[in-house]
Amino acid sequence: MLFFGASIVVCNLTDFDAFKKFPEMIQRFGVTHLTFSPSGFKNFFRVYSKDQMAQLNRNLDCVMLAGEVFDKKIFDEWRENGHHYRLLNLYGPTEATVYATVHELMPGAVYDSSIPIGQCLEDCV
Repeated sequence: MLFFGASIVVCNLTDFDAFKKFPEMIQRFGVTHLTFSPSGFKNFFRVYSKDQMAQLNRNLDCVMLAGEVFDKKIFDEWRENGHHYRLLNLYGPTEATVYATVHELMPGAVYDSSIPIGQCLEDCV
């Protein structure tokens, strides 16, 4: 994608004030794809106002969560509030620091207790 004018935006969100302003940064820099840990992303729903969450929903095309177990509460919040961005659960062995599987969550899906880690990505075998 970088061939076509896209860019990578890296933010240090360890400062709570910076974290609170993150939705505005996403809009300002035109961020469409976001990679986050599930626990970090779950904080979005706790910290941001409905207006800020709506701003994220307008700007984001895809949210990819990885690095730990995907909390089903994230899926419930995403579905119940009509967020339209694609929501992906990515998994990979810690030792390799790469993604090996992906599961795209669908609004109409039912997950009893856990979110699947998905199917092997192309060229992983």
